[in-house]
Amino acid sequence: MTMNYLREPHTFRHNDAVSISLRKNPEIRYEGVIYSIVNQSLQRGVANSPNIDYFYVTLDPSVYHSILLPGWSVIYQGKERVLSYIERGEDGKITGLYSNAGFGNTMMDEMKVPIKMEDIYAILIWRVAYQISKRDAVVVVV
Repeated sequence: MTMNYLREPHTFRHNDAVSISLRKNPEIRYEGVIYSIVNQSLQRGVANSPNIDYFYVTLDPSVYHSILLPGWSVIYQGKERVLSYIERGEDGKITGLYSNAGFGNTMMDEMKVPIKMEDIYAILIWRVAYQISKRDAVVVVV
């Protein structure tokens, strides 16, 4: 893991319009809005672990089909959840999303809590994998 990416200085704020792109493949780019920035320990529960900023970004829900994976953190109905299991159809589209009710990363059916994609407010964008940059807001003149 490259700590430099996690500690890059930034001027992002809540509601900033941003572009995110894969560091390894920058032509893959998504546009969204900063939902929240949370400053927390890099390693929760480890004494003297440095704090870093975690960026939750709201994207068009259609993007979730291509980027969400088990282990990703999302803001679901206003609370942080970690995705534990994802079902996909033959076309690769998500047909089912699940988190666990505090039981780690298990796939036992009785511990899978269904999540509705339309109730995901934002997803955690990990700066080791993604570059986040500000974009100009689009002004619509009526």
